[in-house]
Amino acid sequence: MPVAANLFAMTVGTTLDREQSPGTTASFCRSLALSAVGVIVEWYDFAVYLYLAPILTRLFLPASDPRVSLLVTLAIFATGYLVRPLGGLFYGAIGDRFGRRSTLITSSLLMAACKLGEGLLPTYATVGVTAPVLLLVMRLASGFSMGGEYAGTFVYLVENAPSGRRGLTCSLANTMCAVGIFLASLVTALISLLPGASVLHWAWRIPFFSGAALGLLALKMRTSMRESPLFEQLMDDGELAARPLTEAVQTSSRQIALTFALGSYIAVTYHLLVAFVPVFLKTWGGLDVRTVSWIGTGAALLNIFLMWMPAAVSDRAGRKVVVGGAAIAVALLAWPVYALLAGGHPLCGALLAVPLAASVNAPAAVLAVELFATRVRFSGFALGFNLGSISGSLMPMIGTWFAMHTGPVEAPVLLLIAASAVMLAILPLLPETRNTELL
Repeated sequence: MPVAANLFAMTVGTTLDREQSPGTTASFCRSLALSAVGVIVEWYDFAVYLYLAPILTRLFLPASDPRVSLLVTLAIFATGYLVRPLGGLFYGAIGDRFGRRSTLITSSLLMAACKLGEGLLPTYATVGVTAPVLLLVMRLASGFSMGGEYAGTFVYLVENAPSGRRGLTCSLANTMCAVGIFLASLVTALISLLPGASVLHWAWRIPFFSGAALGLLALKMRTSMRESPLFEQLMDDGELAARPLTEAVQTSSRQIALTFALGSYIAVTYHLLVAFVPVFLKTWGGLDVRTVSWIGTGAALLNIFLMWMPAAVSDRAGRKVVVGGAAIAVALLAWPVYALLAGGHPLCGALLAVPLAASVNAPAAVLAVELFATRVRFSGFALGFNLGSISGSLMPMIGTWFAMHTGPVEAPVLLLIAASAVMLAILPLLPETRNTELL
């Protein structure tokens, strides 16, 4: 972790004095890097579940129509996102009243516990219908913790970013997302090398135990984080909001609505261009888990190296320009992506999808965080963003259902085009926040 922190410090820059621009010393950049490590666990969690979805379907649901059972497994995945807004409300209130640092530490603890619980779950063959119920409970708990994790990390990074480099700084969180997906695909690929009977008997638990270990590591690292200087200033001045959620709804309802729109678009594009791809390749591409996992590993590795670029461009060209350009690119290239995935060129399709998803993620998220005042930033952003993320979580299930009734290529393509059209329609309502001073 010290190596990663030092590299991040060099990337963001250390030339400005910290009193003039918080977060620019090497030690402070290390604190930023530590804040983002929990995002690895969050996205590792969602990627592992989707990579293992066909296997989990066989383990936790009774034998029936495989595609119907897969729909149920994906529905269980989506329920975790349904409780994310509740987690956002809970952690948002804590973050705005007691600090960003304490929130990120507690979310890491819950995430680690959820991963351990999933790894220990009994299967349908052992306890019958109780098995999918327990899996549902674990997904709900994971979703609750994620409600504070992603939002808290972005708020912390924005509030500590050097002047003029908030996009680049926040791309650290998105890069950690890509690292989490890379680790999930790598672990899944490695266990797929084992005999099929071993995977179904015991090896499917390894990715979840690995996630628990990552969560505990993130927890340990975060104990040495520093608090956000903007929050500390509010606390010193006695300006903390007594009821941040109520205040956010009363004073920032427009910002919450715009954050909902941005969060929805981030979630839809990322789930259809990244999360749904393994399910698509296994269900309609006829590929086995091993092949899909190695394709995902290559795509995730590319994602790690690309994620910072659109965010850095948004620091110079503006958030709206990058988000608008990304929406146009997604609408134009959605068909080629899925045509390649379905036409015998899955690696090419996956590698084309990666920069499209990356171009949306960080610039849109940073724009949303910058909309809010510090007093209610965590609560307002967490509420709007987590409500928006629900739409994305439904995409694997909706895409699978539509693909079963229309066509495997047409379904995700039309969803991506529709989402991009809505984003372009909303874009004029968004302010340009690149040079906005955080208050």
